[in-house]
Amino acid sequence: MQDKLVEAKDKMGHSQEKLSTKVHGKAEELESNLQDKLGDLRGKIASVKEAGEKFQENVKQEHGGTKVKTAKDLKSATDIKGASEVKSSKDIPHYFN
Repeated sequence: MQDKLVEAKDKMGHSQEKLSTKVHGKAEELESNLQDKLGDLRGKIASVKEAGEKFQENVKQEHGGTKVKTAKDLKSATDIKGASEVKSSKDIPHYFN
């Protein structure tokens, strides 16, 4: 009876070692594949970044520099027209006379 228990214990130990080896092998394989995919992704992102920079340069050249508005370009309360500057009906041209 003890011989069978010892034999079963040895088989279980052997199976556990085999499974452990297999799991570690798969983990290493997955890690290698993941590193490859990340390297490919890094290259693609770099090419997209480069293309974006070229596009920005082309837009700048076509429009003669940057035309991005800053806080200084925003209208303030002093830029709003008053009631005296609003057109009246006399100032509007009539096309149906």
